[in-house]
Amino acid sequence: MSSDIEKQQNLFNKSAELRRRSEELMSRSHIQSPISPETMDYEHLVHELQVYQIELEMQNEELRLARLETETVLERYTELYDFAPLGYFKLGRNGKILQINLKGASLLGMGRALLMGKRIGLFVSVETFSVFNTFLDQVFNQQDKKSCEVSLQLANNTRIDVHMDAVVSKDGQTCNAVVSDITERKQTQIALQKSEQRFRHVLENSLDAAYRRNLVTNAYDYMSPAITSITGYTPQEMISMSLQTSLSLIHADERDKVVKAIDTALSAIGEPQLMEYRLKNKDGNYRWMSDRFRGVMDERDGTSYLIGNVRDITDQKESEEALRESEEKYHNVFATENDSIFLIDQETGAIQDVNDAACRLYGYTRAEMLQSRNIDMSAESDETARATREIPGRIPLRYHKKKDGTEFPVDISASTFQLKGRIVILAAIRDITNEKQMEANLVHAQKMVSLGTLIAGIAHELNTPLQIITGISESMAKNIEENGRLEGNRPQEQLKTINRNAWRMAEIVRMLQHYIQSGRGQAMKTDFNHLVESTLALIEYQLEPWAKIEIKTELAENLPPFLCDQSKISEMLINLFTNARDAMPDGGQITIKTDYLPENEQLVLVITDTGEGIPEEILARVFDPFVTTKPVGKGIGLGLSFVQGIVHAHGGEIKLESVRGKGTTVKITFPVSPSLHKAAIADDLATDKHLTRYGDSIP
Repeated sequence: MSSDIEKQQNLFNKSAELRRRSEELMSRSHIQSPISPETMDYEHLVHELQVYQIELEMQNEELRLARLETETVLERYTELYDFAPLGYFKLGRNGKILQINLKGASLLGMGRALLMGKRIGLFVSVETFSVFNTFLDQVFNQQDKKSCEVSLQLANNTRIDVHMDAVVSKDGQTCNAVVSDITERKQTQIALQKSEQRFRHVLENSLDAAYRRNLVTNAYDYMSPAITSITGYTPQEMISMSLQTSLSLIHADERDKVVKAIDTALSAIGEPQLMEYRLKNKDGNYRWMSDRFRGVMDERDGTSYLIGNVRDITDQKESEEALRESEEKYHNVFATENDSIFLIDQETGAIQDVNDAACRLYGYTRAEMLQSRNIDMSAESDETARATREIPGRIPLRYHKKKDGTEFPVDISASTFQLKGRIVILAAIRDITNEKQMEANLVHAQKMVSLGTLIAGIAHELNTPLQIITGISESMAKNIEENGRLEGNRPQEQLKTINRNAWRMAEIVRMLQHYIQSGRGQAMKTDFNHLVESTLALIEYQLEPWAKIEIKTELAENLPPFLCDQSKISEMLINLFTNARDAMPDGGQITIKTDYLPENEQLVLVITDTGEGIPEEILARVFDPFVTTKPVGKGIGLGLSFVQGIVHAHGGEIKLESVRGKGTTVKITFPVSPSLHKAAIADDLATDKHLTRYGDSIP
């Protein structure tokens, strides 16, 4: 009421002021002249009209200025209203949109003209519609401001989250609402919640136990579930422990160090500390823990905390101890091993480590060794470089050299492993000079066995005709002594017998001379069938003690000349014939075949016996030195190795098949073309290089 009176008073004062100013203007413009009384009323009326006119003009000006000011204010208000960052709505009781700014229309995704008269509830998602209805009822039924958060489903099928604040108008029929887009904030909140859930999931399912200790109360206020699997205590049991009790679980040897580390963490907030200590579990056993922690301060209230995580590293500690023991054992074995041990980088061949035995064998100091490569120790650098790349498990024979240049044979066993990301070769090297000398002596002994067999055969072959000649000559001498002369036809027959046996002895001597004169390493063309027959003839008597042994030959005709060392081929045949004989102690059959394969220019020799056969477990190693099927004292196991060396020296191949209880077949093929193997024979046989498995010369 007082406000209306004040307005009327102001209006009256304003009218009086207008009248005063109008009269002042009239008085300044009035021309003084005598006025008759008759005209006084008329002039007064005119004066009033003029004053009123001026008042109207002044009021119009005032109104014009007021309207301009009002339009300016309205324009400013409209700009603020329309371009505000929030949506402004005027809603009816049923939620009908009565007024809306541009931001509000933008939130709903439609133009203002289309939105006017629509119910805002049409845009509220089904999930939050009940929330919105409750909110709208509260707004119109209560006088204070109400708020809610709902989702709006827009025309383009997108969804946004909004926050609404609304208050009812004085007439109670409308309400003014402010709507803000909180989609980004909601998404951030959801992402934060998911992040917290993931963090908690990781924390509660981690094998490490996370904890936080309040340093004001000196008690844990958080302990993750993993603490139970580590210590046997539940999180609640750990939280309820006093500081003294929890420290008492730490082994006495590490307790002071842990306390000192905690003090360091508190004095250097944020700096992580790492401790390893033994902790007594609930079952009374100690286990090793790795505890990483640091001090932090809550900026809100200044409270200090100790946060960290504990991991059970008992298995790691035991593995480290086992590794330490293993390394100690390796070092002891490495240092005391009699064989030379090398660690070699596969890529560069650089020697990374050697034991004392290697230094003694090669004559270098350890420092000199570590400045060298493996090829520096080798007398066959190309072969050593190739073997380094290929890394075979075992290298039967290589020749190395000492610091003074002495070459010697070695046996090498090698394997690889990873060391600091690189492939390293572990090589065990053994000097086999003595073994090779012994092997050479045994091979020589085998040659003597073959030679003995040959000599025994020759002696037998000579002894028979010699006995005949001696017997007949003694008989003829006695006849002359008794009768003074030889009578009858019998002396003539006896002389023919003496002559025939003398020629037999001459033939044997000729064969022996031919055998000897062929010379070692001298390759010459020969009749292969004749070589087989003559060798068989020299030892055939040795098959006679077993009358049941039958010799069968199937020698192909018209064989081409064979370029070979005849003495070596004879030695080979003697070994093969003897092996076949020894395989048939109760008699049997030996079949000897020769053939020629023109397409391959190869001679073929096949020797088959019907003996006991070779055991399967030995068959794969039958050409290895010292492998034998004969009883102890009956053979040294070098025969077939010796044979293989001769075959290879002539560029040939040897294969052996055997069935236990049925017999054995040896098949040998030789090239007959001089271009295929003449150079090999000239080189290899001259030094007996192939008469051992590994290429040593035979004294």
